[in-house]
Amino acid sequence: MGYIVCGAKTTDMKFFNAVEFSKAVLWLGQLRLSCSEEQLLALVGLLTHRLAFGPTSSWGTAVFIEIGVLAAGLPDMAMSALVIEQIEGITPAAVSMIPPAKFAVVFQPRQIGMFSYEQGAEVTNEQLSALSDVQRTALAMVLTPWEDRAVNFRGKSLGLTLSHSPLCLILGLLLMLLLLPCPALICPGT
Repeated sequence: MGYIVCGAKTTDMKFFNAVEFSKAVLWLGQLRLSCSEEQLLALVGLLTHRLAFGPTSSWGTAVFIEIGVLAAGLPDMAMSALVIEQIEGITPAAVSMIPPAKFAVVFQPRQIGMFSYEQGAEVTNEQLSALSDVQRTALAMVLTPWEDRAVNFRGKSLGLTLSHSPLCLILGLLLMLLLLPCPALICPGT
């Protein structure tokens, strides 16, 4: 099939053999298909057939990895119900193919926070501009994991968590090293 699968009408896609399509999905899912949202939805519909992968709620990480970019065609309700094991399997290419308006509606900040760095890096500028401030904060946390920020996903950042700065820790160690070899400075009477 390859790229020509997107040349089929949505009404015709519904008549594809679901079992045969599920066998071909391993290769199709690796292609950056130019299918419309409706076409991707029809193709995902084939994958939910009981003889293919079954209902979306039963899919694990491996199924999402196997279907690749076709995950962008999940229905809104199914996508908004994804759990961490499923989100972990969504390929970065699939993330970039989700229409911006859909992306903003289906992914809550908690789900965005489950993205890997690679998934977060594939979020397009159009998707980013459709996100709320809280969703953007969740994405920023994925893309800058070295920042230890506590965030209340009800809308307010709790700011940076308090901890000693690396400079303070280094200076404290140096001070201890200077004083340890010279106990006479601490106890002048010895």
